[in-house]
Amino acid sequence: MSSIVDHSDTASAIGSTGPLGDSDLPIDTASFSSLAPSSSPSLGVCRKTTSPIWQYCRKEEGKSAPTAWLGSNGTKWWHCQPCFDKKKLKKYNYSGGSSAIVSHLRKEHNIVFSSRQESRRDATQSRLGDITAFLGHDAMPATKKRKATAESDVLDQATLRELYCRYTVACSLPFAHVEQPAFRDFIRYIRPVADDLLPRSAGTVKIDLQNAYNKKEYIKRALQNALSSIHIVPDNWTSPNCLGVIGFTAQFVTEDHGLQSIVLRIRELDGQHSGENMAEAIMEFIREYGIGSKVGYFMMDNAGNMNTMIDKVSDGLEHEFDVFYDPLPHRLRCFGHIINLAVMEFLVGRRPPTTDPYHGPSDEDVEQWRKRGAIGKLHNIVVYITWTPQRLKAFVALTDGLRLRRDNDTRWNSWYRMVEWVLRPKIRHAVTIFCAQDPALQDDALTSSDWVTLAEIHKFLEPFHDATVANEGMRDSICNVLPTMDYLLHHIEAAKTATALPQLATIMETAWAKLADYYELTEDSPVYSAATVLNPSLKWAYMEKTWEDKAEWVERAKARVGQLWRETYKPTDSTACCPTLCSGSTQEPITRRPNGYKMWMKEQKATIFNMDDDEYEVYCREPVIMVSDPLKWWLESAQRRRFPNLSLMAIDILSIAPMSTETERLFKAKLSVTDQRGSMNVETLNLLECLRSWDGNALIVPSEVSLLLCHVYRCLIVTCTVRSSIQLLQVPSSTYRT
Repeated sequence: MSSIVDHSDTASAIGSTGPLGDSDLPIDTASFSSLAPSSSPSLGVCRKTTSPIWQYCRKEEGKSAPTAWLGSNGTKWWHCQPCFDKKKLKKYNYSGGSSAIVSHLRKEHNIVFSSRQESRRDATQSRLGDITAFLGHDAMPATKKRKATAESDVLDQATLRELYCRYTVACSLPFAHVEQPAFRDFIRYIRPVADDLLPRSAGTVKIDLQNAYNKKEYIKRALQNALSSIHIVPDNWTSPNCLGVIGFTAQFVTEDHGLQSIVLRIRELDGQHSGENMAEAIMEFIREYGIGSKVGYFMMDNAGNMNTMIDKVSDGLEHEFDVFYDPLPHRLRCFGHIINLAVMEFLVGRRPPTTDPYHGPSDEDVEQWRKRGAIGKLHNIVVYITWTPQRLKAFVALTDGLRLRRDNDTRWNSWYRMVEWVLRPKIRHAVTIFCAQDPALQDDALTSSDWVTLAEIHKFLEPFHDATVANEGMRDSICNVLPTMDYLLHHIEAAKTATALPQLATIMETAWAKLADYYELTEDSPVYSAATVLNPSLKWAYMEKTWEDKAEWVERAKARVGQLWRETYKPTDSTACCPTLCSGSTQEPITRRPNGYKMWMKEQKATIFNMDDDEYEVYCREPVIMVSDPLKWWLESAQRRRFPNLSLMAIDILSIAPMSTETERLFKAKLSVTDQRGSMNVETLNLLECLRSWDGNALIVPSEVSLLLCHVYRCLIVTCTVRSSIQLLQVPSSTYRT
């Protein structure tokens, strides 16, 4: 996180006003009397003072003891006697507290006395001493005490507060966590001085985080200097506290060749989740980050409002940035959503009504699920058992503590895991016994043929699970989409032939039809074919072999990829000189005569580079080579030199993720809005999730944190409070980037 704290404890300082007349003023003692406020009977009435600071307060004329000096507007002032003795005037506003006075006495006059904080510290030490004694912990050895004392000397407030902010963001802690007495006891026990340096209020923590979020120049610079286009992944959801939210992540290749996927914005949608409202939210952050000319492709789900959204974004880019942006080829479909639709078509087809979370399934709902066969009966069994604590407890008693796994309405892999789990011998045996003992489940009891069907379903779903896992990683590319769809279509055809269950073969056909529909939709964008061709391990050889009986598909794909190359990336005659060669040359000072040989050689290189065969054709003619990471291969200097323009096309396209996985993970942001943080607004949610993403991707440069951690600390103790549990995790120092 960037220099999160470059300022004083703003919120904590409220109420402790700094000194007035803070400069040291040499004065004449003869003029002291003229500075004293006029004595009046009303000003002499003051409550008894017990704080030790009054021992060092200058006594007002007419008073028997040092007390606060009252100004004409009723303000209470503390005048420093030690400064007065040195012929200086110092006064502090006492109305807000005494912390500034205590600090002044300590720094200016080396006067230290026991404070309330020290009293609390002593009390904490006493309590913790009892705890450690009870637990039988030995006292800290003298050598460790000396080391701890030495380390305490290097604590820096800005660094400590930055670390606390990172801890708050990483663990999704409430801002008020810093105020918890148990947490303060924990900190005092580890390092008493840290208690004085940490923020004391939730407001201060939020100010620190807001200041970090406001310093977005690192993010803007990374986006504007990106080597690739900025690919955007939008999604929307409703948070547990009923906020309509839209979130955006961006994926791109940085100028130092790193592939990044970061959260750019979470904001509340005004009105419905319409395409128009979503487009306005996108245009807002495009303006903010200045990336109108670098917008790449949109990876989205299959909702109809996404089509409207990208149409409106296209209009906005042309109107505001004079950028022509064809919406259809830039609208890509999340491969994870496509797999989900195909598998759910196989599993449940026309979905029965969703179970009411408050009243449970109706008899009609149960009957409709039962008509789906073995998978529907299993659904009824799992819902019935997990609906009440008593039934679940009875089932767990049969499995030695193992619970059932339940399907949900949105993720096909929840059905896969439910079936996989119930096929385990111990779970299967428990389900059989439970159904036999409960009369309500007699109609849903699974027969031997039902168990055979479930085993076939599990076998059929395994390749879909493998395909999902193979495409959801950070380094996975869109170049895998067409081959993976070919793999799944081939699998479905083989499974239809192999199965001995006619009813399964029928519903397998529905899954094939759904997947085939989306296979055809990939023709809307040449990016899918281009990504496959730009994989040096596949090129056109893959499609020519896979589509050998569909030559027109290959020709159509070649025409569209060639058009994309010529219209977007291939240099014109005026710009045909190799960019790498041109940018790599150094200009001689204008006062020197140009080197004739160097100029001639430069022309020869340009001539060689601009031969009739362009980069794309040269690349396609070369044989395929085996590479594990196509994007990394194109980022190598050898390819950048040989194919300076084609490599830009490859980097642009191969940096597109096949799925909206990162944005799906952003759905977990709604877990930040817990029952303890139900009042969190979207601005705060945006702040936390953006900082978590930026810090995790090292796009914000820490101030002094990394250096201090690398040279002083060997580990960072992180306390994660998840409801009533506390986990202590040791993080090696190598985790932190220098």
